[in-house]
Amino acid sequence: MESELAVLTAIQRSPHYWTGRKARHQALRRGSKKNPSTELLQALAQFFGVPTSYFLDEETARRVDSEIALSRVARNNEVRNLALRALELSPEGLAAVSHIVDVVLRGDTSASARSDE
Repeated sequence: MESELAVLTAIQRSPHYWTGRKARHQALRRGSKKNPSTELLQALAQFFGVPTSYFLDEETARRVDSEIALSRVARNNEVRNLALRALELSPEGLAAVSHIVDVVLRGDTSASARSDE
């Protein structure tokens, strides 16, 4: 996660940032003003590598979030290899693996021991 200072510095360097609006941008950060300018949204979008509509449209935000999650999977070799192997599983096998992952994520090792009985 990016620090607030890193985001602010990048926004101020953006061609979309208008220094005359610095006070308004600070008021937005403090929460005393609402409705950011188009220029600020464009600068934020450029910094985070998302379309400007990410901040305005829930469907775009969901789609971009899904793409980001998928790219995280693609960069992790172990997760990618597991996902590729899971493609070969039967529906029952996939359900079993999903259950095991759920148990591990919950940290409930006693449930996995009971399912072995």
